[in-house]
Amino acid sequence: MTSPIPMVLFCPACGLRHIDGPDEGRGWTNPPHRSHLCSGCEHVWRPADVATVGVTMLETEGAADSDPVVGLTLPARELHRLQQLLNCPEIHRFADGVVLEAVHQRERHGSDRPEGKQSSDWFWLVGFLAGKALNAALSLNVEKALHHTISAAAALANWHAMLLGADTRTRAGIVPPAEFMEVDREQG
Repeated sequence: MTSPIPMVLFCPACGLRHIDGPDEGRGWTNPPHRSHLCSGCEHVWRPADVATVGVTMLETEGAADSDPVVGLTLPARELHRLQQLLNCPEIHRFADGVVLEAVHQRERHGSDRPEGKQSSDWFWLVGFLAGKALNAALSLNVEKALHHTISAAAALANWHAMLLGADTRTRAGIVPPAEFMEVDREQG
């Protein structure tokens, strides 16, 4: 098989950016391949009938290439770039990934309403995400396990920010059992 063609790829099912790379935990060395597995929704698709590799950005540009966000003003292009960055999970650099995911959670699940912001809500969310990480790890899906560990750590970061009063937009969003709601109310 010839060298794969570098492409900027997005999952056609969920829109998540797809960047190829080796995954030692699953024994994946990233050989040339045609079909791609989305790390977000596990959709498998083939962008071309030749070997391709998902890259962050192409290394070359043609003299006649259009700006990928033609027609947008400079601030709108910067906003587009930042939105792409926030919606593309970082799973290899833990600290960077936690910061990006925490911002993503605030932007995606933000609310000024008080519901879902008790400590017990955060406890259940962190446990839920840690459980997803465990399930993925046991299934040898290392990429998804890495994503869920970062998501759980980001939820902890948002809980921490809420406790400090630094940023209270995010809500955990999981409805806990009634007995834990009572404990949370009693403790204020």
